[in-house]
Order: sequence, then structure tokens, then C-alpha cells
Amino acid sequence: MDCRGTTQPLAEGVVRRQTFLFMVGPHISMLNAVLGVARRLRRRGHIIHFVTGNYSEAVTDAGFCSHQAPWLLGIDTDELTRLPRSLRSKVFKDWARVAQQGATDLISSLQPSIILFQPFLLTSYPFFWKAGARSAASFSTKPLLTADPWVPPYTSRRIPERSIKGSAAVAWDWLGTSLRYASYRTRWLAQDLTQGFSYRTLLVSAAKATGFPLRLENESRPLWIDLKFRSVPELVLHAHEFEFVRKRGLPPGVRYLGPCIDADRADRHFDIPAGNGPLIVCNLGTVGVQSTSKQILYTRIIEAVEREHSWRLVMATGQEESARSLQAACRTPERIYVQGWIPMVAALREADLLINHGGANSTKEALHFGIPILAFPEHADQPGIAARIVHHGVGSSGAENAATEWIHDQIATLVSDPRYRRESLRFRDIFMQYDVDKVAERTLEDLASTSSLSKVS
Repeated sequence: MDCRGTTQPLAEGVVRRQTFLFMVGPHISMLNAVLGVARRLRRRGHIIHFVTGNYSEAVTDAGFCSHQAPWLLGIDTDELTRLPRSLRSKVFKDWARVAQQGATDLISSLQPSIILFQPFLLTSYPFFWKAGARSAASFSTKPLLTADPWVPPYTSRRIPERSIKGSAAVAWDWLGTSLRYASYRTRWLAQDLTQGFSYRTLLVSAAKATGFPLRLENESRPLWIDLKFRSVPELVLHAHEFEFVRKRGLPPGVRYLGPCIDADRADRHFDIPAGNGPLIVCNLGTVGVQSTSKQILYTRIIEAVEREHSWRLVMATGQEESARSLQAACRTPERIYVQGWIPMVAALREADLLINHGGANSTKEALHFGIPILAFPEHADQPGIAARIVHHGVGSSGAENAATEWIHDQIATLVSDPRYRRESLRFRDIFMQYDVDKVAERTLEDLASTSSLSKVS
């Protein structure tokens, strides 16, 4: 693939061709989250490059230029613990040296107009800052984690109420999140003292190696995976209308780009079970280990679908072995397909209902097609997204130990009650308006044309 530029002409209204450098995390879902943004920018005539730690092939398969940077993934802590403590600080120094050279080489060779990070990759931001990057921003696929009296943290399933009692409940949720974060920090400190490193050592090492003013820049948030720097704008890959109403308004530097669905993925081949009944698509997440409780939930979902002779189900488990086992146990395999992986966007184009884990990508993709959602959230931002699904009337939410009867009744309600479909279609129209107005493209072009980085001290 020729990564030197693009033959795409500049779109009408675009003044100058820009180069966008996407820093993408270690899971394929993280790539999928930003592919839609990249495609929109390329259609405008801009040059797109991706930097990944471990899956360049997936980027090139999607039609983009990829650059491998193993240092982006940090350090193997399991390997680190096997080293004598006296050598561990040297490992971090060596990592910082390699990362600095890598960032400098990328800036020198690609000359990016702006570098776009996912929040947990901001650990490497100081190296690009030191190398003289012109501009940077971070993407968030999650709701904002900036505290607000009316909005619970996204780790909570609470739907806020406008009352004294409701505000107290939200404050309680924030307190619990802060206490858990304090516990994390205590464990990091103990690990620093006993082992000579912790989760924060990468970021601290990067700041020391580059002179980056971490104390001034770091905007502490009560969840370790959600980094935020004050000089780096935050771009939310969702519709502002899908949020809860905030009392304090948006923090400075926050911009909503819209969902930016990668609709090109809808063209992939997809086998649909025969029949005319409702088509249910189930994907409970493919990141991490599929637990025993999740396997039980898969089984109960299949049992719930089998109770209705017209319902059809396509399920992705993320693991081929578990998919084969579940498929073999189906009593009606002609209308229930269980696979390790399915092309989600293509499947949702045909679906009547999505069963998911409250994941950001699949939730946006379902609403892009006006599809109601039944969510079974687990952790991180999934409870908060599930709460928004219920609040906005586009679906319902259940626990992972939900009974087969309850699942059956929820599916029946969601596919038959027109209110859920109507609200989902309303969000489809909201999502489409972001694309009509080219919110993502114009926001990023504006950021890329403005030097947002400064050598603060």
C-alpha cells in the first residue's frame, strides 16, 4: 500500500489537505471505534495513518496505512517481575528511550497535522509533545467521566432523577468511585514500594524522560483507564443527545463528533437464518475471557429464543470453541446461528433487536440502524451506557444472571412494542444529522489547522 499520500481530491470547502495520525489500542474493537472517523476524513481528501502496537494487518485490511510501534503497548509486567529489582528502573528508561525515538521518527517522516489518541494511550503523549507535534486530541467512546451533580459516573447503572434524593444518590455513586480509585492508588503506591513499579510508572517515566509537566497537565479522573490532559481536547464519539443532562454544562475542550459509524463494514457477507420472524443479533463482547456466567447467559438467550417458533438468532461469542458447543446444543439449528465472530454492522442492517453488553460500539451501531437494544452490562462504561439505553427508551437492561423467562419476556416486549423502535429511529435521525452537518470532519479539520500544543512548564 502506498502510504505517501492520497489521490482523493479535496472535498468542496476543504482549504488544505491535512495528515491525521491515529494512535490505536491493542484490541480490534478500538480500531473499529475510529475507522468511521478515518473514512470520513479520507473522503474529504485528507491523508490518514494508523499507529498500532500489534495488529497492523487489520488496519491494512481496512484500507489504511499502518505503522507498527510495539513500544505503544508499554512493558510486559509479568516479564518485569522476573527481573531483579535493581534492573527494573533501567527497563523503564530503555522503554522511554525507544518510545522517544519512535515518536520522533513518526513526526519526522509523516509530518502529522494532528495526532489522535485513545485515552489509555496518552501515556505515550509526552514523547510526541517532546518531538514537536503540532496538535493532539484524544478520542473517547465512553460518556464523560468529568463529575457533575446530575450525572452518575459511567461505571454506575443509575438513571438520575431530578430531586434531592436523586442528587444524593448521584453524589453517593461518585463517592464510591472516588474511594475505589483511592484504593487503586494505594495499591500502586504499595507496589511501587515493594516491586519498584506500578501501573503509573510508564506515565511517570515518560514525563521524566521528556520534561513533560505531569502535575500541571494531568486532570485526575477516578478510573485508571481514563487519562485526561488539560492541553489535549477530548473528542467524544457519540451524540450529545444520548447523554444525561448535565448541571454544569460541558467541560472546556470537550467536543461531540457524533457516533461516526463505519457503515462501509455493512457490505460484508452475512448469512441470515431462513424465516420471516424477528431477527435477533447477540454479541456480549469479544474482549477478555468469556466467563462461565456469560456462557450460562448465552445458553439462556438461546433457550428464550427457541420458545418462539418464528424468532431467529445470530450470536457471536468471540470464541470458536464455545460457539461450536452452543450451536451443537441448539434444538432448532435452522434458525439459530452461533459463531465466534460475525460482521456486526452487516448483521444489524438486517436485525430487529440487538442483545449486547452495553458496549459503546455495538450500541451506536444498533441505533445507527434504528434497532432497539437489550443490554447485559458488566464493567467499565457498560453500566452507564445501559442506563442511557433505558433512560432514552431505546431498550432495556438486565443482569448477567437473568432467568430464561425474563429474557424471553424482554425480547417479546422490545420487538413488539412500537415505542422502542420509534425512539431508536429517532436516534438514527439524530445520528444522521451529525453526518449531514459533517460535525466530525469540520471539528477535526479545525483542530488540525490550529497548533494546540504548547511547551508549558
